[in-house]
Amino acid sequence: MTSARDTVLTYHEARFKGDVVTAASLTAEDFTFRSPFIMSTSREGHLDGIDGLLGGRGLILGGVRRQLGDR
Repeated sequence: MTSARDTVLTYHEARFKGDVVTAASLTAEDFTFRSPFIMSTSREGHLDGIDGLLGGRGLILGGVRRQLGDR
């Protein structure tokens, strides 16, 4: 069984590499997302436009790793 920690790391690594297929596969089929910028009712929809955010991937992924204890 995969741990929640491993799932979170795999999701974030895939998301910020632009691997929409892998990232979406790690979310629930009924996944929904809402932020000040977008709203989506599909697994892939929240990843639309991810290329524009990829410039900050090191900072964001680094923050996730620090929160999970990977330094």
